[in-house]
Amino acid sequence: MSPVRLKKSYYNNNPIIHNTIQIWRQITKQLKFRALSFNVPLSSNPSFTPSIMDGTFDRWRELGMGSVGDLYIRGTFASFQQLQEKYGLARADFFKYLQIRHFVRTHLHDFETATPDKLDHSCMAGRGWGGG
Repeated sequence: MSPVRLKKSYYNNNPIIHNTIQIWRQITKQLKFRALSFNVPLSSNPSFTPSIMDGTFDRWRELGMGSVGDLYIRGTFASFQQLQEKYGLARADFFKYLQIRHFVRTHLHDFETATPDKLDHSCMAGRGWGGG
């Protein structure tokens, strides 16, 4: 559930891919899934360019903060200080925090108090993950 839009030229020539994407869009609209899943990774994510520019977000994943859902503490988007305390982030990571906060804010209109949707819950249950 990446917010990146594909150019039609990438999938128009393949009817299986084209129809799969069309059906997925219909499902997400009908079930009111949001554009950005809580399961979207913070590192190596082509939708979030800073995550592929250096290894900071890979290090965050190693500290236990691997997905958008990990940025939330008790249903609220965490402050940098809260994430420092919970995951041991360095002060030098503040700019990266601002980048990821901007990314989430751009794709979740209710980003400050967003909650996982039905699909997020299903995926988290399937992975045995309880979230942040």
